[in-house]
Amino acid sequence: MIVRATARELCAAAAALGSFLTIVAVPIRAQKAAAEEPRTDMQWGVKIPMRDGVRLNATIFAADEQKKPQPVIFTFTPYIGDSYTDRAVYFAKHGYVYALVDVRGRGNSGGEFEPFANEGRDGYDVVEWLAKQPYCNGKVTMWGGSYAGFDQWTVLKEFPPHLATIVPAAAAHPGVDFPFQYNIFGPYDMQWLTFTSGVTGNSNLFGASSFWASKAREMYMAHSAFQSYDQVVGNPSAVFQKWVAHPVPDAYYDAMAPSPEQYKKISLPILTITGDYDGDQPGALTYYKRHMQYGTAEAKAKHYLIIGPWDHAGTRTPKAEVGGLQFGAASVLDLNKLHTEWYDWTMKGGRKPEFLSKRVAYYLVGADEWRYADSLESVTNATKTFYLSSNGAAGDVFHSGALSENKAEGGAPGDSWIYDPLDTRPGAAEPEDDPNYLTSQRA
Repeated sequence: MIVRATARELCAAAAALGSFLTIVAVPIRAQKAAAEEPRTDMQWGVKIPMRDGVRLNATIFAADEQKKPQPVIFTFTPYIGDSYTDRAVYFAKHGYVYALVDVRGRGNSGGEFEPFANEGRDGYDVVEWLAKQPYCNGKVTMWGGSYAGFDQWTVLKEFPPHLATIVPAAAAHPGVDFPFQYNIFGPYDMQWLTFTSGVTGNSNLFGASSFWASKAREMYMAHSAFQSYDQVVGNPSAVFQKWVAHPVPDAYYDAMAPSPEQYKKISLPILTITGDYDGDQPGALTYYKRHMQYGTAEAKAKHYLIIGPWDHAGTRTPKAEVGGLQFGAASVLDLNKLHTEWYDWTMKGGRKPEFLSKRVAYYLVGADEWRYADSLESVTNATKTFYLSSNGAAGDVFHSGALSENKAEGGAPGDSWIYDPLDTRPGAAEPEDDPNYLTSQRA
């Protein structure tokens, strides 16, 4: 039994009934807070038309009985919009309309999914459709990281007139950090493609790490060509085969990201977020550096960068621990709050977020504090030159050379290493996945 009563009535009831009654007191303040909590309304199964007739599926959240049009935020995702319902509700309660939009060919959206290939054009159409809705005041923005961070850059390069700002977190960059890095593919490609195969969510299969580790080892021990890996895992993939047919950065990948000419045209404010242990840090910083290289002075002044001590997921939901490393309380930013402050500043004429005192914010490990710089290059003014040296025995993974600040005198002995792709003994040194692979010093 649950009884709501005054403190005096609760004491009297307890005295009279002893242990036969369980009483839960709900403080008046808590009741009042619950009553004041903003409520949200939802539109499920909204269909957004694309220029080629395909319709994308959206779920739209807004404050209950919204009185006037507001800016619209949307997440554009292959991971099924339902994954981000908590974010949508949060921003709907903080003065925004939020649309969860499944990309082409995923969830309840029509068309066929080809990763990274269609989101630019489709995203343009989503922005312009949302801008025309009665609940929108003509300003549209985006939220998200990883693939949804890439989405923001690929939509921006199409320059939809009503896109007001972007906040890309951990943005993957095709041809830089996915589906290969330094022109080297990895088994994760098929794990991700299986995650996004079909139209429904496959999160449990994606997270079955022992299965994926066993399949990678199976391929390795059998000396199989990487091109056959989709067959090895049991999911033949036309996309995978297209990727391996484009093994280096080329026009196929270039078409997915802004060109130098497009960087020059960017004028809206941007907030880039990445982490020290973010697997897509190379991509996120490539977008940032190319904008710094090609953008106008006015546009670059409106581009802010945050680098936290986070892993990939932490660029949206920071935690104080990564791979066994512990960081201080200051590292755990409330990024929902910071996003809201950024959106308020760029789309509602609010104050600039206090956290962004300069254009670059970075967390200093050990000091548990955030520091600031005017540019990425000015984070440190100190440089050192190191020289690679060896005693002539750095010929395998267990024996290495050294980096020294002093240049070796005379003729140092040379090292040689024979690569034999049929020699699988190095794999025996790693019998299982390292749970702290992000911070591991294992050879």
